[in-house]
Formats: sequence, structure tokens, C-alpha cells
Amino acid sequence: GIETASYGKDLGGVDLGDILCRVDRIDGIGRVRLGSLDPSLIKPRFVERIASLSCLAPHFHLSLQSGSDRVLALMKRKYNSRMAMEAIELLRANIPNVKFTTDVIVGFPGETEEDFLATCDFVRKAEFLTVHIFPYSKRAGTPAAEMKGQISTEEKSRRLHALESICAENTKRILEREILERPEREVLFETFKDGYAYGHTDDFLEICVKSERDMRGEMAKVELISSDGKQMFGVLK
Repeated sequence: GIETASYGKDLGGVDLGDILCRVDRIDGIGRVRLGSLDPSLIKPRFVERIASLSCLAPHFHLSLQSGSDRVLALMKRKYNSRMAMEAIELLRANIPNVKFTTDVIVGFPGETEEDFLATCDFVRKAEFLTVHIFPYSKRAGTPAAEMKGQISTEEKSRRLHALESICAENTKRILEREILERPEREVLFETFKDGYAYGHTDDFLEICVKSERDMRGEMAKVELISSDGKQMFGVLK
């Protein structure tokens, strides 16, 4: 993760864009994937600098947490839903085939049904590849644990499952589109089990292929054939 508030200070004024540009000049660096990015970091100048980097994977894991401005304010986040959507749109406009993943908390203290529906609407529009959804869990000693409007376990579970359904629809739609539009992909294989190799494309699609050998750490071309709505299946080229 990246703590953007103290990032430049910690490195003597060197920002993330500077580091990525320097890393891109290292021979054999391979893929660089950014995770847990604060949407407020993603400004036009930053995107302009990173868009042409050969090492940067076209996949960004954004630290969203909620699509409701009121809940984000309760969480004391430094961004709102408009800033988050603008960041997504800016990256999409400058980096071809970019994908997004994120984290969302449902049932944060004080989250109303209207707030939850705002999160659902944001997730639909953002079309995240995957969303890690967590029900709020009270932790002793934290400000949120003492807030009014604690949500019941049953309601948090309902909201989690409702959002999961929306996310599943997004993922299914994205994977089906990839098979039609870009069926030949380069995959970095990471695991091998029972005659199958598993890995990811640069934009974080999870791929499974039948293989006679362990391909961990290898990059290979794959033709995408089908999807189960969560991962994709293909054959080695």
C-alpha cells in the first residue's frame, strides 16, 4: 500500500511518479502493479507521466471503501465519490484496456440504506473487475466502535450479498467482453496444480490452462476460450 500523505516527505520530495519512471528504466523489471491507491493521488499530471511506462501493468487497485460521500466523510477519507470516479475515468481515457479492483466496507456505523445504494450505484458505474467486500467489524478502542448507528449483523450480511451480486454481474460482463475482443493474451503463470497452470494477464484477468508441466514464473501466450464468471480458461498457443 501507499500512504500518499507522507509519501513525498519520506523520500525527500521524490513522488510516486518519479519512482515509477526510474523503475521503468531498469532492464528486465517485468510487470509493476500498483495497489491500495488513494484516488486523490490520481491527477492529470501523474497519469500523463505513467501512461507510457512499459513496466506498468494496466490494473489499479483503488482504496474506495464506500461510494457514499457521507460515509467517506465519517471514515475521514480525503476523497469523495466524485474524485474517485474522476480518477477512474482519467485512467481509462489514458491507459488502454485498464482494469480496476477495489475494497468496500458495508455496514459502517451510520450507513443508511441510501448510503448503501449510492455504493451499489458507484460499483455498477465503475465496473470493477473484482471487489473485496467486507462487513464492518467493530474494533475496541477505535472511534468507529463508539459511533451511533451500529448496523446489525443480519443487515450487514444482506448488504454484502446484494453488493456481491452486482459485482458478479460486472465481472461476468467484463470477462465475456475480453473473450470477444482480445482472445489472445500473454499470461504470467504463478501456480500449478493437478495438471493445470494458473496465472494473470497484465490487466489482472485470472487464467487457467491445462499444462503438462509446472510453468510457474513463465510468461506464455494463451488463447482465451471460456469463462465461469470468475476466471478464464484458455489453451497455450
